[in-house]
Amino acid sequence: MIDKPAMYAAAYAEAFKERGVAEAYRYRPPYPTETCTTLAALSSGRPRHFLDVGCGTGDLARPLAAAADRIDAVDFSEAMLACGKRLPGGDRPNLRWIAGRIEDVALAPPYALIVAGESFHWFDRASVMPRLRALLADGGVLALVDARRCPIPGQRSGRSSIATGPMAATNPIP
Repeated sequence: MIDKPAMYAAAYAEAFKERGVAEAYRYRPPYPTETCTTLAALSSGRPRHFLDVGCGTGDLARPLAAAADRIDAVDFSEAMLACGKRLPGGDRPNLRWIAGRIEDVALAPPYALIVAGESFHWFDRASVMPRLRALLADGGVLALVDARRCPIPGQRSGRSSIATGPMAATNPIP
């Protein structure tokens, strides 16, 4: 397993706990609508319990809640969670906001779908990957989403990439 780059060390992650950083997330480009549609379609299991790890302000969790029986949205930043709760869809009754590190927070598996949107690089891979596998339901899907990579600085490509499955094949989303 490739080690996490030094720039994603815990000391640098601390900035994401600040309220100003959480409030600035509203200026990030949104995921294309098709991203959540595709993610929801990946889950055929019942019950439709989803988990969003490193959810930030819930850019994936909030729209996915419409397709879930329950979605747990985990982030170590309480400021991010507080901001997400105030955004559209943040008050859905089936959306549980959970403060803590995915490496050790208490959860309620199994999950038919686990997503990580632009957050996987922050995790301790050696402990997170076995944990995520254990949290998945039989036939469940782990999806790593990258929506904001742009070939030209300052421009959005209008695409997301979702890596899924045991071999993490990449599926571009229009």
